Amino acid sequence: MAWFMAAMAGLQVAQGFGQASAMEAQADYQKTMSGINQRNAELQAKNILKQGGIDAIRTKKKINQIVGSQRAGFAAQGVDVRSGSAAMIQEETMEAGVEEIQSIRNNAFLTAMGYQAEAEERGRNARINALTAQGQAQQSILTGGLNAATTLNNQGYFDRAYKSSASKTPAKDK
Repeated sequence: MAWFMAAMAGLQVAQGFGQASAMEAQADYQKTMSGINQRNAELQAKNILKQGGIDAIRTKKKINQIVGSQRAGFAAQGVDVRSGSAAMIQEETMEAGVEEIQSIRNNAFLTAMGYQAEAEERGRNARINALTAQGQAQQSILTGGLNAATTLNNQGYFDRAYKSSASKTPAKDK
């Protein structure tokens, strides 16, 4: 019967270690996936900023083309393109273009910052998941050990072991 209790206790300890191992493997997987997602979000942030710059350049070219067309149209009508209404219209077109370019860059920056915040959050989650899994794994090992000790105690193993060791201890002289 004692061998059965010892086997049960051993199985409970082994189960604790097995659960701990599974938790650590799950944490490693989650950490890996969070790392991949973090890098993807960082890459998206960089791509958004790059695309914003490209879009701003394209918009600047389009605005310059529009102003050039305005100048050509005014000149074809014999209007002085450097003064008066013609100059004011071109100036307004350029100002609207500058605002559009700034809006494109701002939107790209804000979107990129959203992806960067997501990347940072995923990195924090990876670290938190790893710490949580480590704590759960340790708790699982402790629980397995306590369950084994409880099983042995309920079967009187510790009582027998104590009585056995107490009978071997010589009495002290006073």
